[in-house]
Amino acid sequence: MKESLDFDVKENGALSALPYVCQFVGAIIVGQIADKVREKQLMSTKNVRKLFQTISLGGAGICVAFVGQMGCEHRYTAVGILCLCTGLLSANRAGYLSNHLDLAPSYAGILYGITNTVATVPGMVAPIITGALTPTGSSSEWRTVFYVCAGVALAGAVIYLLLADGELQAWAVPEEGNYEVKVDKDALSEGKPMALREPNLAVTVEEDQNTKL
Repeated sequence: MKESLDFDVKENGALSALPYVCQFVGAIIVGQIADKVREKQLMSTKNVRKLFQTISLGGAGICVAFVGQMGCEHRYTAVGILCLCTGLLSANRAGYLSNHLDLAPSYAGILYGITNTVATVPGMVAPIITGALTPTGSSSEWRTVFYVCAGVALAGAVIYLLLADGELQAWAVPEEGNYEVKVDKDALSEGKPMALREPNLAVTVEEDQNTKL
């Protein structure tokens, strides 16, 4: 903001934080909306993920492209659009970030670790590219940076829209197996059912000390 929109240091610090506040608020709102849409079965899980991810990357890309058109005379408008940009970007909470659980609930943590590791690469490369594109820090050079960011965001939206899925993957379905549950009869309350973690298991209480499934 200091170089491209000519904000002073104190004002720059406060205004630079504002888009992230909008992102925080937006993340809460989109999560509620996505859950309601799925709860009422208005859209399939796959289409919900695609919709919100497209809003996230597509909306952010358009906003960044608009910011690239603005000079110092429109700097407060530019900040407002950046706030809108990060607010729209928060829609990815209901997009790809939740998609790991849809595809493979048992491996969601591993999948997120892989995708988040890959996602850190642009964070390392972007400052290098930005430095190469803005040797003098002029507004025209920063405009190029904004256009590159917009292009990357829009490309990501198109790729996700074409390839994303929202159904449980075949490779993530647990293999069928034989289970044996031993229950201490004395520990069971008479007439009360026993709660099990496995949804397809049932327990029959026999007269002996230990009950087997």
